[in-house]
Amino acid sequence: MNQSPTYAFGFQLFDRVQMPDGRKGFIFGRRSSGSFDVRTFDGTKLSAGISRKKLKPLEKRKAALTERGMRLPPHA
Repeated sequence: MNQSPTYAFGFQLFDRVQMPDGRKGFIFGRRSSGSFDVRTFDGTKLSAGISRKKLKPLEKRKAALTERGMRLPPHA
């Protein structure tokens, strides 16, 4: 099995972080180089690969993220 560890450099997926320019987002991906993919909750990419040293942790994830949407009736 090829699964990455839960924590990388003290961060885990979906932790909330602040970037050097003040923007806030969530960790959506980890790189083996120690950089992270940071995005807003709606998926807007803030950085494809920012160093862990430039991120300021704001809060740890408390639960799994889920998405809710409207369910449309099937076409007849």
